[in-house]
Amino acid sequence: NELKKLNELEIQFNKIFNQIESVKLSMNIMNNNIIKLTEEIRIKQSLEFDESNIFSLTKDIVDIEEKINILTSNIIKRNKTLNILEFWKEGFSTSGIPSMLIDEAIPYMNIRMSYYLDQISNGRYLVSFDTLKAIKSGEFRDKISVNVLDTTTGANARNQLSGGQTRLVDIATILTLMDLQALIQNTEINIIILDEILDSLDVENAEMVCGLLKKLTKTSEKSIQLISHQLLEIDCDETIQLY
Repeated sequence: NELKKLNELEIQFNKIFNQIESVKLSMNIMNNNIIKLTEEIRIKQSLEFDESNIFSLTKDIVDIEEKINILTSNIIKRNKTLNILEFWKEGFSTSGIPSMLIDEAIPYMNIRMSYYLDQISNGRYLVSFDTLKAIKSGEFRDKISVNVLDTTTGANARNQLSGGQTRLVDIATILTLMDLQALIQNTEINIIILDEILDSLDVENAEMVCGLLKKLTKTSEKSIQLISHQLLEIDCDETIQLY
């Protein structure tokens, strides 16, 4: 929706810009006409001729000046509209409102991410988000960047983690985004269905994740359903097996 609005604003911006350029061209033509008519009056005033011609030319000048005043007024109005469109064009760009909303969300996301990782890894993994990402040329662009650190092995990139380690980070990220969505929408999410989130974890890590989920059901009255093809001995309120 934001991209569609941005495209519509850009089309309207270009249309008004072209109209202003057309008006400026018309004004230049009219100004040249005034100069020519003024010169004709000067020449004719030096000659003997019917004064009615002077009156006609003077009237033409007055009419043209009135049109110029009208066009000038229209340019002022259209410039105001153009300024408004430029403001919203910038506002709906990636560096505008979306970037501002992301910047506001990052501190909250970092706090929740730290909490969940502490619960399921005893603080072994540190993950933080920021809004600047380095590209190949060395420049920085506005984009969410995820920073990962394994405090035990020193691995500092997601692709350096094992499947189980990556899954722990993913689980914490899912829960963090769930909290962020609830905060933004001012709505409590009380039913959570998680499909195969434990499939890359060993028994110890699976138990820690389930302990966190169990805690969430108690502290925030959430109903959490886990779907798994593995028969895990974990602390659940109810287990349903399908054969």
